[in-house]
Amino acid sequence: MALGIILISLIFIFPQSKLVTGTPVLNTITQISAKAVTFQTRLISWKAAWKDLPNHILLGTGYGNFAISFDKYFDPKFYSYTPTETYFDRAHNNLVDIASTGGLISLLTYLSILIAAGYYLVKGKRQNKISTNEFILLVCLLVAYFIQNLAVFDSLVTYISLMLTLGYLYWLVNPVKSGSAGAKQFNGVNGSEAEEFVTGSGLTNKDLAVLAIAGLIFLSVAYQYNIKPLKMLDGTIKGQMKFAQGDIAGGVEEYKKALSYETGLDRDSRASLVNAVNARQYNLLSLDKVKAKQIADYAISLAEQNVKLNSRDSMMQMQLAQTLNTAASINTDDPSKFSFYADRALQAIDESIKASLGRVTTYFSKAQIYITMNDKDKALEILKYAAGLNENYAEAACYLARVAIYLKDEITGYQAMDKCLDLNGGTYLNPVDLIKIALGHYNEKKDLTHMLILCERWAVLEPNNFQPWVNLSLLYEQAGNKEKARESARKAGELDSSLRAAVEGFIKKLGGE
Repeated sequence: MALGIILISLIFIFPQSKLVTGTPVLNTITQISAKAVTFQTRLISWKAAWKDLPNHILLGTGYGNFAISFDKYFDPKFYSYTPTETYFDRAHNNLVDIASTGGLISLLTYLSILIAAGYYLVKGKRQNKISTNEFILLVCLLVAYFIQNLAVFDSLVTYISLMLTLGYLYWLVNPVKSGSAGAKQFNGVNGSEAEEFVTGSGLTNKDLAVLAIAGLIFLSVAYQYNIKPLKMLDGTIKGQMKFAQGDIAGGVEEYKKALSYETGLDRDSRASLVNAVNARQYNLLSLDKVKAKQIADYAISLAEQNVKLNSRDSMMQMQLAQTLNTAASINTDDPSKFSFYADRALQAIDESIKASLGRVTTYFSKAQIYITMNDKDKALEILKYAAGLNENYAEAACYLARVAIYLKDEITGYQAMDKCLDLNGGTYLNPVDLIKIALGHYNEKKDLTHMLILCERWAVLEPNNFQPWVNLSLLYEQAGNKEKARESARKAGELDSSLRAAVEGFIKKLGGE
């Protein structure tokens, strides 16, 4: 034990040694840290479950409903660690997951299984039914299972492994006695029972009927839970392929076929269609008005079906709100319908926010609804509030900057833009027109640092445009970074051959080569 502790300590003391870095297992051990992003985000999810536990302490929120607790007490600090994967449907800790979704009754029941296993392990060892090697093996398996579940949740693989371990333990503690009926059936190859088995008559009509019925049941179950979901998923993929090709109407038709199978996995397919339609609002506007409205209404019906499954699901409510806002945008030619969809969109987004008050990105959708309604002041008010939920969240500052500049509120816009760029949020900025406007502002201020970030983003958005690379070469020269200035100039020359002579002259002027 002491030697093991010393060896593990040495691994952490010398994490960069050749032995540690060259051994995958040891190198993985050194990555364990309480400061790791994944640990910090999981810690936030565990705290959310703990805060919500008193509300359903005995029976929990119901199996599979961890997202309710996570959303309800979502901490905006989460975005300081990662802006992605902000939706947790499991706690990534089996004990927390069981306590949250099943309450203390379920947690105690689960722990009693492990306690009982420990009791029979010790009892079997004392009665010499379990050897020392078997005892050590079983203890290690159960301890490893318990420890790993402190950072993950049960999956089919771990669950089956646990059942096999418990079954093996039961077999060791309760061996079949040689004189028992079970032993005779298992070992009695020369007994009358074995003879009866060999010489017994064939299957009766009753047996055949039972087998036929069982076979039909099996086939119907296989069709319902294997074949139909497979067809649904295939149709979903075909629908996404149509969307990728720009055929929105064709994609919707493929989805209609896929969802006609009515499987237990339809929710995710419906959600993917809703997201696809919402992401193509401008494409919808280019379609025939009647067809566009039909598609929007169909997407709304799917979003509503998902909300009915759980009205407290923040994500599903937000998707419904976004779809209603899309419908409002399509119905600008009909004031009554526009108001109908816009008002419903506000109601849905308020339900989404109510379910998860700290989720910053949900407020973006609410601001977009106000923009659709031409209520600019409320849109900016919402975005300022959202940005204040986490001052270090770059996307919130960038979103506020983009909207404020678009709405001609330059003071608010460039204050937010400064923060956006200072937080390295350039990747959130688009379209290119916004970047060009911001470049003009920072050029007047001679703000070289912010101009560099904007030009780098411009080069990403328009990779085949030589202009951002020309700008970058000049900006890097001013910043004293000759190497990057040369690289940018060469890139500009590759994109536009007419610039090659100027590029060579520029590089020569820089010197150092």
